[in-house]
Amino acid sequence: MEHLTLRLLQPGSYLASAWTSDSRVGQARVEVGSADIDNLVLPLQPMASVVGTVRYELSHTAQASGVSQGTNPNVRVELKPAEGTINYGIPNDPTWDSDRLNFVFHSVATDQYKINAGVRGEKSYVKSVTMKGRDVQNQAFGVEGTTGPIEIVVSDDVGGVDAMVNDGDGKPIAAYVVLISANGQEHTLVSGDDGHAKGGNIPPGDYRAWAFEDIDSVPYAEPDWMARNAGAGEKVTVTSGGAAEYRAQKNCCIN
Repeated sequence: MEHLTLRLLQPGSYLASAWTSDSRVGQARVEVGSADIDNLVLPLQPMASVVGTVRYELSHTAQASGVSQGTNPNVRVELKPAEGTINYGIPNDPTWDSDRLNFVFHSVATDQYKINAGVRGEKSYVKSVTMKGRDVQNQAFGVEGTTGPIEIVVSDDVGGVDAMVNDGDGKPIAAYVVLISANGQEHTLVSGDDGHAKGGNIPPGDYRAWAFEDIDSVPYAEPDWMARNAGAGEKVTVTSGGAAEYRAQKNCCIN
């Protein structure tokens, strides 16, 4: 054992980690109370890797899948510990091939993870993230040995929303329009004083929409809170290449 890290700062739950120069790692959860911790055993295991590929379904660009980074949208991929896990030494960024179509996360400790993928500043979106046919977009999966391949599908088959927001008296107001899909994807539009908000680059599908004058104190990502205080929202269907119209009054919420 060449290195040992014990994060024992105060009573509570911690992670002890040990790693060696030959890419092995050991981890153990430690409950710290008032007594010293002795004879801590950390079984060492080889580090794992997560491999994946990006496939493009592009209908509105000059070229489709299998081309170079210069033509395809810029995809961001992150590997994070699943909720309730603590992990040491997660790589910040994957290693990509020259065409930026295949990626590898190296030196990953065995544990549960989530993978997040997005597209930076492009008129496209991540359509799916799967591993062996299973949806793993923002879903926990186990990593042990070489894990994957994870397939990320990027599409530019997007739509938009054209919204008009009024207050209780029917007058246009500046507001935030929040769209949430059935799988929890969120999109926010902002209207001006004329009440008009327009946004594109939104994946096709059914959404629920709410309008708030101020969203800083609105936990719109919490379904229970929204159901109690903001209602069910209005159904908005976004279609490919279209602009769904949404007209609503500002939602009143309890802070």
